[in-house]
Amino acid sequence: MTLVIDAHVHLGVDPAHGFRLSRSELIERMDRGGVHVAVAAPFPGKPMARANEALAAALGDRIIGAGLIRPGSADAVAEVDRLVDDYGMKAALIDIEATFEYFLAHGVLGKRDGAAFDRLAQRALPVFLHTHHPLQRFITADLAIGVDALARRYPGLPLIVNTRIPSLTLVLGHANVYVESSLDTASPVDLDSIRRQVGANRLLFASNAPIEHPLIKKMAFERTSASESERALMLGGNVARLLKIEHPHSNSGATMEDANSGMGAAPVAQATASVAAPPITVNELERRLASWLPKLDDAEPVTVFQPRRGKTDVR
Repeated sequence: MTLVIDAHVHLGVDPAHGFRLSRSELIERMDRGGVHVAVAAPFPGKPMARANEALAAALGDRIIGAGLIRPGSADAVAEVDRLVDDYGMKAALIDIEATFEYFLAHGVLGKRDGAAFDRLAQRALPVFLHTHHPLQRFITADLAIGVDALARRYPGLPLIVNTRIPSLTLVLGHANVYVESSLDTASPVDLDSIRRQVGANRLLFASNAPIEHPLIKKMAFERTSASESERALMLGGNVARLLKIEHPHSNSGATMEDANSGMGAAPVAQATASVAAPPITVNELERRLASWLPKLDDAEPVTVFQPRRGKTDVR
């Protein structure tokens, strides 16, 4: 039986958008969607320690934790240890819009940020870089600079991004950058396109529940043109390998690292190896982006509506 792991769900209440999901509601959705295990994170909003305490109370059985870390906090290093030692969590989540935007925009790691990431690497906690709609805050290419800098500084640390990070293709040369589907559409065509870019051994099934239902996203993965072994990796094998998840629904009951060895999964050492490509510079990003932009010389003039002094002028 294929192990199915939803790599990204939220528990609690989203203060920004009003979504909410309890442990019992999550289990109900998992049962309906045929999901064996879910990786749960808190919604951003509460103070870091309180959010993780609330999450820890809901963990166990089929729900695994990805604790919230705010790298710029003075308590971040201690909180990383608490995730592992007190709560037994398997991953960390950093909400880059809420707490980490300046680093990802400029690729400059501050002292506290660096100390937090050093500890994440030491404790071998894979990191979810969580975004909502980053184009609201960043120039398109800028996020790639930050992800590129992180991937180079921590080549052994898995960094799990989603498909909403602009210029994602510019950092896929890093073997430690993985992609989860929580903010993508539930379209098999779109997922196939991502799979061809990323590779089946670096794409993770994720629903972003309660915003989307795991059943819908799982059905999309099942309808891609991927092979059965590729689908097994995307639906659960990849995240099980990264987070060292053991579950009786694996093929033999052994660890998922053993199970994945028969599915064509990349070894962990290979998946976290450093790459020799030169760092991405702003000039290089601008050059690549300029080559992709359409020529606008013959474009039709645009009518712009701009309010002025309480009226709307048409230019």
